[in-house]
Amino acid sequence: MNSVSVKVLLAAAAALCCGTVQAATLKDTLSAFGFFGTWAVDCAQPASPVNNYRSAYVSQTGDPVFSESLGSNSEPNIYVILRARQEGKDRIVLRVKINGEFEQELTIRKEGNRLRTITNRDLDRHRKYVVRNGEVLSTGGNTPWLTRCDAPPPQSAH
Repeated sequence: MNSVSVKVLLAAAAALCCGTVQAATLKDTLSAFGFFGTWAVDCAQPASPVNNYRSAYVSQTGDPVFSESLGSNSEPNIYVILRARQEGKDRIVLRVKINGEFEQELTIRKEGNRLRTITNRDLDRHRKYVVRNGEVLSTGGNTPWLTRCDAPPPQSAH
């Protein structure tokens, strides 16, 4: 083998190796932070526009994912987690792809048995913040604290 072939072979092996290590590290980072599970504003009530439900899990393809539901009258948003970096014991920064279209960077803060989005920045379109310092910039309201739920959400009455 010539030196170019060896370099190509080593680069391919490193890519295979590191991709697997990175995937395991991503799941480990999310698990250590306590991100996986079901979260809601009020676990005793069904999902609705004022009671966001977030379910974080590892998909059948092995990707860390979370979905957010605002009730039966809306389609859930599906976030594939591309990267995760823990910042201190109470914050994690996620790079996600939402609904297979746009990439966002989210900072999630966890306090005990609850969490909330502190920042959400669009990375594809204008790199603008959707949420900054826990405030939804379009409405001026604060992002809600979500509490870990022990059971699946109750079904809403139709």
